[in-house]
Amino acid sequence: MNRIFWSAALVFSALFQSGCATGPKFGGLEPIPPAKAQIYFLREAKVFGAGMSFDLLVDGVKVGALPNGGYLPLAVTPGRHTLSAQAGALFLMVERKTEIEVAADSRAFVLVTLRNRLEGRILYWSFGFDEANDEFAVRLLANLNRASSN
Repeated sequence: MNRIFWSAALVFSALFQSGCATGPKFGGLEPIPPAKAQIYFLREAKVFGAGMSFDLLVDGVKVGALPNGGYLPLAVTPGRHTLSAQAGALFLMVERKTEIEVAADSRAFVLVTLRNRLEGRILYWSFGFDEANDEFAVRLLANLNRASSN
């Protein structure tokens, strides 16, 4: 019985870790390139949805994947951009979109947030975007690892 428990714990731990960002820890805000703007995508580390990763798109072009506990900085041209996050598997792909305006030499912080609610015996989940202020984002970034970009 003890061996079964530890085997199950090992498998669960491996699955849980496989969905987490494994890049370097946040070490400070990156400089904004000249005549550009910057968007930081952030995702808090949470148990719910830990194995799920979001594909991130800017203006319809995939820019990277955002796992649990990850962040992804991206230099963009100043102006209005359409942000998309996609999640799912096989035949079921869910996408959420939002628009953001970023000025030259400025930075925007965007949280990709997984939401859930329980109604009776049914667990519903969704995800979406939330903008974060600089102070909150920098505090959150201190606990995140860099995600991989395309």
